[in-house]
Amino acid sequence: MTSAHDLFISHVQKLSAPSSTGQVTGKCPFHDDSTASWSGNVDSGVWHCFACDARGNERAFAVRIGQATEKVSKPVHVKTSAGETGKAGEVWNARGPDVTYDYTDISGEKLLYQIGRFAGKDGKKFFLPRVPHGEGDWTYSLEDIPRVLYRLPEIKPARQVFYVEGEKCVEALRSIGKVATTHAGGVNGTLSPAMLAPLREKHVVILPDNDDPGRILAGRLREVLTKIAAIVSVVELPGLGPKGDVADWLAAGFTEHDLTAQVQASAIVGGLRPWTPTLRIFSTITRKEIQWLFYPYIPLGRVTLLEGNPGIGKSWFCAALAGAVSLGHMPVSIIGGHNLSFPAGAIYMNLEDDPEDTTKVRLDAVAANQDLIATLSGKQGTDGKVLPLTLSDLDIFARAIESMNAKVLMIDPIQAYLPSGREMNRAEHVRPLMQELQRLGKEYQCAIVLVRHLAKGNGKDNVLYRGMGSVDFTAAARSVLQFSDCLPPRVGKEEVGARRVGVVQVKNNLAPRGPVLEFETRLNEFRWGGVGNISHEAALTPLSQSASQEVRDAQMFVDELLRDGTCPILVMEKKAKAAGLSPSSVELARMMMGIIRKTSPDGVWAWTFPGGKEREMYH
Repeated sequence: MTSAHDLFISHVQKLSAPSSTGQVTGKCPFHDDSTASWSGNVDSGVWHCFACDARGNERAFAVRIGQATEKVSKPVHVKTSAGETGKAGEVWNARGPDVTYDYTDISGEKLLYQIGRFAGKDGKKFFLPRVPHGEGDWTYSLEDIPRVLYRLPEIKPARQVFYVEGEKCVEALRSIGKVATTHAGGVNGTLSPAMLAPLREKHVVILPDNDDPGRILAGRLREVLTKIAAIVSVVELPGLGPKGDVADWLAAGFTEHDLTAQVQASAIVGGLRPWTPTLRIFSTITRKEIQWLFYPYIPLGRVTLLEGNPGIGKSWFCAALAGAVSLGHMPVSIIGGHNLSFPAGAIYMNLEDDPEDTTKVRLDAVAANQDLIATLSGKQGTDGKVLPLTLSDLDIFARAIESMNAKVLMIDPIQAYLPSGREMNRAEHVRPLMQELQRLGKEYQCAIVLVRHLAKGNGKDNVLYRGMGSVDFTAAARSVLQFSDCLPPRVGKEEVGARRVGVVQVKNNLAPRGPVLEFETRLNEFRWGGVGNISHEAALTPLSQSASQEVRDAQMFVDELLRDGTCPILVMEKKAKAAGLSPSSVELARMMMGIIRKTSPDGVWAWTFPGGKEREMYH
């Protein structure tokens, strides 16, 4: 039997038999213990009471029960609360501290120093630090000892840490499941950056004692922690008596729920990231209807993408759109929504076309009100120097929108305005830019229209992936319009430079996708073609050269048969077969030409042009 076992068995009631590792349990001899709260090891002599938190080695146990005296390697003079002074050994050599608080390294395995609570001759408590110095020896001084936070191992995994004055308050908070810390010395203790470094990036809640020293310490902590912690809060507990602390507050009946409510209601006083979540409860949000520049293709206050190959007519479309906005009249009205109905400003940023010989010519061609249309080419400093714009100049965009009372801002092409160092293929570069553009559009109820080229070899099955750069352009946009030249020219005489283009909405997060729009361009002429009777898929599917010629032949065939306005379907099918035309080519020609099916007065199904349309518009 070891000496420690002899000591423990003589003074610990209900001591259990040692386990294979030497562990024993029993009733703590240092307080009225109704349960077996005490645990020790008969081999190492280390012991700990989980109820009163007394702990130590074999010699410390002997000191506590009066069988030994404290060995003080370096006597120091102390001052008790009653004003007595004397050597440390003379003050408490009959017994050790009533309670000790261990300050350990980050692992929790190495004891660096303790704070002991002692009873003076006058019966009043006082505290002294002590450092282990050999077996059973203590040095009662922290001179040259690096300071650490109390309960250091518990701080690292925590996001929120309570900072209090005194170890007793830390233990009170731990009893309700909170992570808490303090330092030795209270208001006069050291607050070194190295000691407080474990609180970096934490939310630190300071709970000051209700006295002047407590408020002074809170001020010191606030000043230092603001430079270290992510968030710093100071919470003065309501109902706390004079010189009271959080341990008194909890003992008075306040709960963990009460403490949490006080923290949530407190103001943030500093920190590297003094932010809190901004929550909006949906029951408090008023519903708003989407407003449209051009329903359902271009919403106000959102980002729209225009995509297409070079030379297909994207810039022509932008010029025509600017003209329509300046006149307050969109080219087509689709049932289900409302277009902009009054003249408004338009801003067109274009780094690929010259404003004098190209954009100006196109605005003339669409009879735009050019007093309401501007190009934004740069930013001018106080020295008069004009610098190019990038998407990081959103403050310049905002001032331009305000100045023009603009309802549309068009940026053509988007990649030409990327800030230095931003790559359009990287989602982490694209997403923040798109979010800022969305915010700009929403703030000014202005449609943001971005023009993007299609990637080389863009015959991807999913049309949403055909654009250049990151798919985040498409993901952030609320509407995506792709330009297609898969539509054959109208039958009849072709003009030099004539091109028929379909505008296909491949994405719409705010309304049903709109039907395919058509327009035609010639050398210096633009003409809206209205709504095409063709599916989105057909409009984006390239025709082979042979298939394109067969559809063209079918168009000329259908055009000839409808010279009188209508043709029975059975007659059409019989003559098409005799002409060697496949039913699919004839049907595609019908859709391309906008021909509809209807019954004649005698009940015969026939093909005819829509009411009010003349055949000449297809020539």
